[in-house]
Amino acid sequence: MRCAGERFVDMHGPDARPCYGDLRADDPEVEAANRSKLTFDFFVKREVPVFDARSVASDLELDRHGVCLRHAPTAMAGPDFYDQAKVDSVYLQECREYIMRETGATAVLPFDSTVRNRDPSSPAAGYAENRPHNDHTLLSGPRRTRELLGEDPVNDAVLEHRFAIVNVWRRWDGGDDWPLCCCTYDRLDYQRDMQIQDLVYPHRTGETYTVRAESAPSHQYLWFSQMNIDEGILLKIFDSDDSASRGSLHTGFENEAALARDDPARESMEVRCIVLWAPEELASRATLRGVASNVGEGKRGPSGHDNDVYRASS
Repeated sequence: MRCAGERFVDMHGPDARPCYGDLRADDPEVEAANRSKLTFDFFVKREVPVFDARSVASDLELDRHGVCLRHAPTAMAGPDFYDQAKVDSVYLQECREYIMRETGATAVLPFDSTVRNRDPSSPAAGYAENRPHNDHTLLSGPRRTRELLGEDPVNDAVLEHRFAIVNVWRRWDGGDDWPLCCCTYDRLDYQRDMQIQDLVYPHRTGETYTVRAESAPSHQYLWFSQMNIDEGILLKIFDSDDSASRGSLHTGFENEAALARDDPARESMEVRCIVLWAPEELASRATLRGVASNVGEGKRGPSGHDNDVYRASS
């Protein structure tokens, strides 16, 4: 795994943040300063064991561990995930139902779907390779949630109740190539381990978490072998309830056993969702300003996260 090291603090001070994304600036000195803080330049390689959690999958709970694997049947076949109309009409509703069934939420609003594989001719994104991260911080989670919801007073009322961001991750290639692995919340010290990094866009700056290299020995990474299309991983990205898991870490890793078997290249989709626990009548009126995708006409920002170009929500 590659994690952020202490060298960044030595160079830039304890209050500075590493960054990535679109670091261009009109002022050459500002751009140079941005590039001097590029996250990837400060990664430190750490070799850590990754354990197959297939046999204990039923013991993992989303609100305790920040990650779980459940049987989640789908009407989709592999090629359907490249058909935006089928994703919109079938799969996003399946993700809603899966999360509501697992969490007891009153509403789920998918706001982004991303297909990933290694085929350069497809619209798919690449894998997050050996870089543990979480898509939002404790600050950017609620901020981004409010930005994603429509400009309607009802959405302010909805956010007075518990809300979260949860990802649904599913693969359909039938192998174990580049699997997703996760460090569960109970093995993290959020104050000590999580390093905020700025995600820079031309018109705004977001935040995600990378992980401090010095914390790696205390972490335990899990993956699930032989996933099939009717299983889905839930990843907690943010939760406003501080008595539950607030997030987790996740990344892809090169599986040498799958490589030796010549497993098919991983094909997967992740769907990012806002999850609401407001009273049902109120939650049912919550609205998104749109849904992003990298399939069909969908477009994405420089990182594949937090895109600001949306199709109309459905």
